Amino acid sequence: MKRFIDIISFRRKFLQILTIITITSAIAISTLGFPLPASAQTARSTISICGGRPDCIKHDLKTQASCELKQSRAARDRRWTKGLNTEMDNKILQGDVVAYKIQWFNGSWSGWYVTGVNDIDWKYNTIENDMRRMWSYFNDHNHQYIICREP
Repeated sequence: MKRFIDIISFRRKFLQILTIITITSAIAISTLGFPLPASAQTARSTISICGGRPDCIKHDLKTQASCELKQSRAARDRRWTKGLNTEMDNKILQGDVVAYKIQWFNGSWSGWYVTGVNDIDWKYNTIENDMRRMWSYFNDHNHQYIICREP
């Protein structure tokens, strides 16, 4: 049963990551130093490439998660530093953070981290002696993130 749940969770994250494609141009612009639009919201509509054919599938995107790129100052919320729980984003932001960047204190930005893929921190929590995700830096660093929410 756990393996089945893991597969469903992976599929959900994978589909959310695919929605990032719709805002790839905004990310490319941001990495070049151009200002980003306030919100890079995905379009929510029905796509039909049927051309009037009765045997064609219409894709209803209204059921797809809506994703946007956000920028935030240090959150000052210690919950971000707690362990490897990939549901912390849902608890704090009410959505799935699928990718994020950290602005280091010297002003430079990290590369993109993808939740559950490449975001294990090389440091650990010394008091609890447990591992943490790179989003632990949301607590005291500025950051950008792509968050997806169900309709």
